[in-house]
Amino acid sequence: MWGLILYLSSLNLYNLFPTPRETYNWIFIGLISYNIGFFIIYFFKWSLFRTSAKKTDTFIRYEIRENLILVLGIISIFFLIPPAITSLQIIMKGGGTDVIRVMNQQGVGVFRLKNSSDVLNSINVLLIQPFNYLISIIGFVNFWSDKRSKKVLFITTIIVLLSVLGTGGRALLINSTFSFIISFFFKNKKLQISKKTKNIILFSLIILFTFIVLISISRSSGDFVQITYYYFAMVPYMFSYWGKIIVGITGYGMASMNGFLFPIFYILKHTLGLDFPEKFQQVYTLIQSTDSTWITMTATGSNANAYVSVFWFLLLDGGLIGIIFGMGILGGVLSHSFFNVVNNISEKSIAIYSYLLIGISYSFVRLPFGTPNYSIGFIFILFFIYKKRRLKL
Repeated sequence: MWGLILYLSSLNLYNLFPTPRETYNWIFIGLISYNIGFFIIYFFKWSLFRTSAKKTDTFIRYEIRENLILVLGIISIFFLIPPAITSLQIIMKGGGTDVIRVMNQQGVGVFRLKNSSDVLNSINVLLIQPFNYLISIIGFVNFWSDKRSKKVLFITTIIVLLSVLGTGGRALLINSTFSFIISFFFKNKKLQISKKTKNIILFSLIILFTFIVLISISRSSGDFVQITYYYFAMVPYMFSYWGKIIVGITGYGMASMNGFLFPIFYILKHTLGLDFPEKFQQVYTLIQSTDSTWITMTATGSNANAYVSVFWFLLLDGGLIGIIFGMGILGGVLSHSFFNVVNNISEKSIAIYSYLLIGISYSFVRLPFGTPNYSIGFIFILFFIYKKRRLKL
């Protein structure tokens, strides 16, 4: 993916501003560090696994907590219905998803709770958004489970559809498609699927892909090919631009861990009235600025926000050293998860790997753990969503 991004960026098509060579070097070093971290951890775990593997007469099975999913899902649906109705009204009047996106950026649609009471906003930030992101992944991992839940699948489908309609975004739909495919690759050897079922699944994936393309076209205010090119090719330039903004500022890990730190400081602020620590406030403001500030990236005046990439967060945390160590750690985390799912396959291990892999696939936008919804969702998947059962062989 990053090879494609760097290649497209180097072409400088559609009047895209050139990216300094130093920025390409930073990215290249980060990619090397990621792969080194991945293989070091993988070979270490493999050697450990070979020397410590023991035969046992029991095995552990993880099952999804259906009742918890249903309760959280119903709460989320109540939050999602009003903005979905508003978006539907816009579409019926001839508006597209680009109009819906602008509406949400102004805090009118699904993110309207930013302008509401502290209680509702807290529920939205700490529960609804993380759960919606999480369920779009684990709900379709569960589809291939031996203990498939039709209720979880139904709740997941409703939440994804309402979210897409309410936000005009594609993220949850893309997450669902990826998790569906990723989990199939790990479970297909144990599945007996008829030809009819395979055809239905293939047809469904084609419909989903077509729907994603249609949403993308609807969101584009100009030429679809040009906009798509910008989505990937502009990333190194955006990283370079924001890299200059943070010269002399060091986050010491707070940017990368913002997704975990923000909920803690947010709760302290709204319960005890404590302000954000000064250093964290500085880092948090910079992160928010990448989303709210639109940067001119072409000679013809085209603007963009976000898309600073995973490398910007690490650069903010510790410069080039931050990129080297941060990408190495990310590679190690993905390697650990991949090893677990290959050698100890379970619904939970597949869900965790799918979650991490989807997160790192968005590395051209931002570092996944830099956002609260992704980080809180990860905590949920680790400790709350699955229950463990020890069974005899």
